[in-house]
Amino acid sequence: MIEPTEGLVVVDVNSGGFRKKVDHEETAFKVNCEAALETARQLILRDLGGIIVIDFIDMEKEKHRREVLNVLKNALNSDKAKYDILGISKFGLVEMTRERVHNTVATMAYQDCPYCQGSGRIKSPLTMAIFALKELKRFLKEHPSRKVSLSLNPKVYDEVSKNRAGIRAIEHRFRTRIELISNPTLHIENLNIF
Repeated sequence: MIEPTEGLVVVDVNSGGFRKKVDHEETAFKVNCEAALETARQLILRDLGGIIVIDFIDMEKEKHRREVLNVLKNALNSDKAKYDILGISKFGLVEMTRERVHNTVATMAYQDCPYCQGSGRIKSPLTMAIFALKELKRFLKEHPSRKVSLSLNPKVYDEVSKNRAGIRAIEHRFRTRIELISNPTLHIENLNIF
């Protein structure tokens, strides 16, 4: 499994279907050697860079750990990018850095979502309802008015509508009347106060 994240690339080695009638150490060693070759190939092919952590299957014998590390180093010899391998820990973790040569396929093929700015998440209706009431109070402090309209995405509108006591408290405090408007054209994280 190769999982590029924002801070680093994680490679997790599993034995998968490799279940021969040999002891665990030999199985782990063989799988790790194959995985070291494939990991190097994928790092070069995908041009993955930055901090890379490879979680090999645990091996007891030091000579096996050294050999897996040598297989990885030899496989990376053809790599044009600069890299540095720290070694392999007792737990089978290899920490390394690799310089990226080109843009990744993902950065060339995709752009960040304009709604979530590439985070993969947007605020929930409840979070936006709380934010909307705070923004409404801030607006009324700066622009006192007898009547104010708050236009919201329908899901946020539903959440705000559940808080009638909160709306009445704001109306009383700022001596205003609040009109809630459900606007299906608004993105869930947008609101309009007028």
